[in-house]
Amino acid sequence: MPRRSVLARIVWSDAAGNSVSRHEGVLTNFAKNVVAAAEPEYPGEIAAKSVNHNGWIEVSGVYRAPPGATQARVELHLLWAPNGRVQWSDIVFQHTESPTPRKVRLAAVHYRPRGAKTLMDACRQFAPLVEEAAHRKAGLVVLGETLTCAGAGSNYADCAEPIPGPSTDYFGELAKKDQLHIVAGLIERDRHQLFNVAVLIAPDGKLIGKYRKVCLPDGEYDKGMSPGTDYPVFETRLGKIGMMICYDGFFPEVARENGEPSASPKWT
Repeated sequence: MPRRSVLARIVWSDAAGNSVSRHEGVLTNFAKNVVAAAEPEYPGEIAAKSVNHNGWIEVSGVYRAPPGATQARVELHLLWAPNGRVQWSDIVFQHTESPTPRKVRLAAVHYRPRGAKTLMDACRQFAPLVEEAAHRKAGLVVLGETLTCAGAGSNYADCAEPIPGPSTDYFGELAKKDQLHIVAGLIERDRHQLFNVAVLIAPDGKLIGKYRKVCLPDGEYDKGMSPGTDYPVFETRLGKIGMMICYDGFFPEVARENGEPSASPKWT
């Protein structure tokens, strides 16, 4: 499995080969008094189907060098593959233009609906929270997982609905009213199957797309949930957006797939 056993990485260091500090404001550890060393970069595959020629796969990424870095060591690793072999060619590492700076304000709504008797009752409880985020000039508002089921206190099957459906229509109205993007966690019914989904809604109120949770824990698959099969990434006016749901965060594949770079092979 090449994706599991082969990886390229870039390690930053100073002139003496020592590690350097990460960018100010980047949080990767909740522990106090931890040395804030810059972590390696891991270039991802670029449109693998279009660049996989005769067994070669191109990987690329654009990175901002951390403060104090004067060296970058480019490495290729082969892991967990006895008698395996990997090689590379046409390595390019060069400066590129910095992207145009921009700020996107994100809001996360940590709320569990209470006393909801219907799915729509649960959805309506988020309206003042979305409005508050809009007043604070948020461009993207992320709501909770399976929010209709959490609010109504029913089982997954009772809370399932088609997508697009009533809940996406309602959140579409909120997105259009406040002119922002909304991500909402719902339960989708697709014929005989149930899916834990995150839907992405545009400021015009239309559904941009959905992600079906791939990594299901106990309590979901044994209660009727089906896993998703892909990792969609959506183009928006804020940039590219991919979504993860709860237990997905325990596994690297979702972030790796959602983090695929564009088809522009540049290094910095």
